[in-house]
Amino acid sequence: MRSFITIIATGCVLTACGNELATTPVATTSHSALTSAEDYANATLLPSDFTVYTNGRSVLNWPAPGFEARTLPTANSTRSVPGCYVACYKRTADNAVYPMGQYYVAGQVRVDGSYQARICRPHGYETADISADAGFTEQCTQNISPACSDGSCWAG
Repeated sequence: MRSFITIIATGCVLTACGNELATTPVATTSHSALTSAEDYANATLLPSDFTVYTNGRSVLNWPAPGFEARTLPTANSTRSVPGCYVACYKRTADNAVYPMGQYYVAGQVRVDGSYQARICRPHGYETADISADAGFTEQCTQNISPACSDGSCWAG
C-alpha cells in the first residue's frame, strides 16, 4: 500500500503521494504563537468540503489537466490543539473519493494528536498502528457518510 501523508504548513496543505507533492491554501485557527510547520499544522482546521483532484491513479490538491475535482469528506470532530487528520480507507470504490494503491480513501477525520515527521500520530498511539483499532474505525463509521456508515472503513 502506498502512503498518503498530509501536513499543513505555512498556510498550505502539503500532500505527498508517491513522488508527487501538492500544496493548497487552507483555513486556519490563530497561529501567532506557533513555532514550526508541524505546530501550525496541528492548529489548522481543514474545511469539511476539502477539494482534491484525481485522475484515478494519483491525487493532487490543485486543479490540473486530466484531473477531476472531488470533495474529500473531512470531519472536524475535535477542534482541540494539537490535532491532526487520519484517513478513512476502504477496500472498494463505492462512495470513495480516490484510489490509494489497492485501497480507496473515503474521507478524513481530525483526532487529538499531532504531526510528527509529516504523519498524524493520535494521542496515546504515537508509535502504534491504528488501522485495527476499533475506536478509530468507529470514528470513520460515524463521521464519513455514506462511504463508511456501513462499517467498511478503517483509519490509517
